[in-house]
Amino acid sequence: MRNPLRKNLSVKLAVTVMAIALLLGAVFNCFQVIVDFSHQRQKAEAAMQRILVVTSHVAAQAVLQLDDALAEQVVTGLMKYPFIVKAVIHDENETILSSKSESPPDSAIHRMFGSVLPHKKSFSIPLTPASDSDRRLGALQIRVDWCLILEDFFNRSTVSILFGLFQNLILGALFFIAVFMQVAKPLANISDTFSRIDPDRPQATPLPSFSNHREDELGKLIDTLNVFLCSNAIHLEERQHVTAELDYLIDTANAPIIGVDLRGQINEWNRSAERIIGFKKNEMTTDQMTANQLLADLIADDYREKIGNIITKAFSGQAQTNFKLKLNTKDGSQRLLLFNAAPRRGKDGQITGVIGIGQDITEIDKFQKELAHERNNLEMTVEKRTRELKETLAGLEHTNLRLQEINRHKNQFLSTMSHELRTPLNGIIGSADLLHEQLFGPLNPKQLGYTKQINDSAEHLLALINDLLDMAKIDAGAMTAEAEYIALTDWIDTTMAIMKAQFRKKLLTAEIIKDPSITHIYADRRKCKQIMLNLLTNAIKFTPQGGEIKVRTSKKNDRFLLIEVSDTGCGVKKDERDKIFSEFYQAEQVRIDQIGGTGIGLALTRRMVEMHEGEIGVKSQPVGPGSVFWFTLPLKLAPVAEVNEEETSANGKPDGAKLTGRRILVVEDNEINLSMVLDMLSIHEYKIAVAKNGQLAIDLAQTFKPELILMDVQMPVMDGLEATRILRAMPAFTETPIIALTASVEKDAQNAQVKAGCTAHLSKPIRTGELLDIIDRYLG
Repeated sequence: MRNPLRKNLSVKLAVTVMAIALLLGAVFNCFQVIVDFSHQRQKAEAAMQRILVVTSHVAAQAVLQLDDALAEQVVTGLMKYPFIVKAVIHDENETILSSKSESPPDSAIHRMFGSVLPHKKSFSIPLTPASDSDRRLGALQIRVDWCLILEDFFNRSTVSILFGLFQNLILGALFFIAVFMQVAKPLANISDTFSRIDPDRPQATPLPSFSNHREDELGKLIDTLNVFLCSNAIHLEERQHVTAELDYLIDTANAPIIGVDLRGQINEWNRSAERIIGFKKNEMTTDQMTANQLLADLIADDYREKIGNIITKAFSGQAQTNFKLKLNTKDGSQRLLLFNAAPRRGKDGQITGVIGIGQDITEIDKFQKELAHERNNLEMTVEKRTRELKETLAGLEHTNLRLQEINRHKNQFLSTMSHELRTPLNGIIGSADLLHEQLFGPLNPKQLGYTKQINDSAEHLLALINDLLDMAKIDAGAMTAEAEYIALTDWIDTTMAIMKAQFRKKLLTAEIIKDPSITHIYADRRKCKQIMLNLLTNAIKFTPQGGEIKVRTSKKNDRFLLIEVSDTGCGVKKDERDKIFSEFYQAEQVRIDQIGGTGIGLALTRRMVEMHEGEIGVKSQPVGPGSVFWFTLPLKLAPVAEVNEEETSANGKPDGAKLTGRRILVVEDNEINLSMVLDMLSIHEYKIAVAKNGQLAIDLAQTFKPELILMDVQMPVMDGLEATRILRAMPAFTETPIIALTASVEKDAQNAQVKAGCTAHLSKPIRTGELLDIIDRYLG
């Protein structure tokens, strides 16, 4: 047989089974020995305990009587046991009465197991008198040698293990001989015969059969192999036919197919390759064509190194896809081909060459280059335009940031200045109001005129400050529309009534023309009044004496309320109609006639209309006086149940005399404002206490027990809101009215005052009537 036994599968199986049998036998024997050892050891320990119990009575007598001779006899008796190597008797004070020991003999058992087993162990039993078992006289101790006790066990176990190994070895050898004769040898003969068969010319029945294996697995295996070889001969013939057809398909394929062997010689060249490159197959497959000549004559110079690397990789078994190859044609031109190359393998699976399938992309490559050139030009143009746009955007962004910063500083400045200006205006308007009411003595007509001029000028200045503050709040996004259902009569008629004195002063005729179908609208009450006041003030300003002003309401597209304010003034020029709603813009007529104004009234009006999602504009006749300012508000009709009519009061001025003697605490740090408020309160005989900061107000309130507190918000040491919170925490002041005095009219400031515990607030500048009215409301 050609194959050595050590490479035979059956021999390997037999050897493996024999080794497993030996290993399992050894494991089972060892397990049996371990169990037996444990059992023998338990028996030996029980025997030691019995010896100690029997001997302990005599040893106890020896200790009790301090009889050394008797103790010696007991120890000598114990040492007669061959496995006891030491015996000791001692009293309760550890005094030894008798002790003997012997070294164990050097035996084979000690040499084999002494290093792996604890061959010595001590046993001890307490010595007690027979009459009193709880009394301890001493102890009897012995030390035994396990190797001497279990010597017979070790000898028996060694024989059992060796016999088991021998038995397993004999059984494994018999199994090996049986497997070799019945399986290994027949399989070796089959393998040897099968290896001599030529796969290209297989025989119909090449394998011999074995008479003793006709019905078993080996006989069936031989029959199956013979059938397979017969079928393989038929398939070989069919494969040769298929190969011929494949060669024909390769030769007639529309794509160029080129193959080379390991020497670089072309061995495949179909008709498409002939058509594209011009060389015939017999020209390219001649024996004189070597790899160097192929690279020199066929491949373009700038592709030689790249193609050499690709072929090398393909020879190593790596398929190469979508690589370009430029070839020199027979007529001297060049063609660009797109190739996929794969290794070509022989019957044994070894690489025999490389075959590549290509596509002529010469025209496609030319078109792609032209397209890439155009795309590159387009990309350069787009990149240039994009860069210019980015630069422009960067400039705009920088400008926008600068404008935002400027706008923020402007708003901060306006807010600060408005707050600071309202405080001194409080003193001016309040003092003028006190003088005009003649509460401290009569004034002559000229003095009354002066007080009226002071009051009118201060009121005008206050209106300008309010407009500036509103404009700053809108720019900062801090102003929002707080919509509610309001009656047009309450809104428009009330506003016209406010302006009645100004109409009368210039002898103007005012008229309201209403659409009766519109009674209510959903909007911000305060801002709507401000819009009407600004438009009416503007109309009065530009209308000469004896003129006419009309207010007209109507629907626009059934979705908006249209309000028009018309006048018979000088009109607005066409080129100024889009400018007059800009901040700080003044029309030419204003500058010529020196009518006055800051140019923010209409701008603020436009902002408030836009907050309601409405529109505003102006119409003016090209010829003739007069103009019409109009604005729209979204029309949302309210159900009757939801309409909140504003209650009107006809109480007139409060009768402050009825409040004489009431205790009022005034908390104010500004001397001018404090003096003004005290003068207003001095009209009636109130009991007044004064504190100039929040901390003093808290201390004074606890002794003065005020019935009402006028609390300034901004003060040193402790502000008014903090003082209010502390007072509200005291049981005595939970219900006391606390009126905030503040120069801030923003909604947020009012909410903060209410949250701190203020009952109501008075906005500076404070007027005498308003102050007395709020006192009457909470103390009357």
